[in-house]
Amino acid sequence: MREISLIKLVKAILSKLWLVILCAVIFAAGAYVYAKKTTVPTYKSESLIFISNYDKGQTAQSQMSAASMEASEHVLARYVVLMEKVDKIYETAIANIDTAKEGYLSGVEGYEQFEFLFENESALANIEELRLKYQSGEMEYDELLELLDDKKFSIGQLKSMISFGQNRETEILSIFATSNDPRIAPIVSQAVTESLIIEASGLLGGSKASLVQGAKAPIGPSSPVMQYTYIGGFIGALLIVFIVVLTIVFDVTVRTENDLSETFPEIPILGVVPDIESVSSKKGYKYSQRNE
Repeated sequence: MREISLIKLVKAILSKLWLVILCAVIFAAGAYVYAKKTTVPTYKSESLIFISNYDKGQTAQSQMSAASMEASEHVLARYVVLMEKVDKIYETAIANIDTAKEGYLSGVEGYEQFEFLFENESALANIEELRLKYQSGEMEYDELLELLDDKKFSIGQLKSMISFGQNRETEILSIFATSNDPRIAPIVSQAVTESLIIEASGLLGGSKASLVQGAKAPIGPSSPVMQYTYIGGFIGALLIVFIVVLTIVFDVTVRTENDLSETFPEIPILGVVPDIESVSSKKGYKYSQRNE
């Protein structure tokens, strides 16, 4: 196989640039349509907690030494392990959510936003009547939840929704909740964050966690549609480039005197026979290779 110069490959690719662009657009459009039909937008809500390894009752109440700061990072790593391994944190979070739901069902002010956790719209239309029955004792709590098709969370569900990470090597830990419902994400993030603060205080001595920022409503959905589109376009363009390169590499056709000398460097060229038809049509000469 004869050697192919990089310049020749680049020229060949540039000559097919229109095809590269066309194929990239087609693949990108296909990936976009596929992502739109198959992916579901997700929403992420973040809570922040500050973790320190000192006790406010000690003399270092207002300041932390460099050694203390370094130790705090180790404490933060232990908080991460708690999030990954301790189910009690999620059990407490579920109990917190249930308390909020009961507050809504009881008509307590400030819990109106939890209505969406109940999916039976026909029952919700008569929520005041149901509340009166519940408050008067005519209806048990579990019976009321069953009537309203209560949306329940399991430990596994909460764990699958929660992620966390350290903020730029500081003592601040971010707790994220991701859901396809923008109303659920902040509720879960806040519940798990509050649960972690409570449970960690009893499980990890010599450390303290405090809430820096509560969960906020997500700004907008996060969708992989554009990522799929870019990847599809890149694959389409790369495919055409690959085909063009293979075509050049495995093309052994002799077109010019230089091609002939490159293909058979050990054989000197004594002369060339012009193609009379090509001369008359001003298209140049044609060369052919003969094997004897």
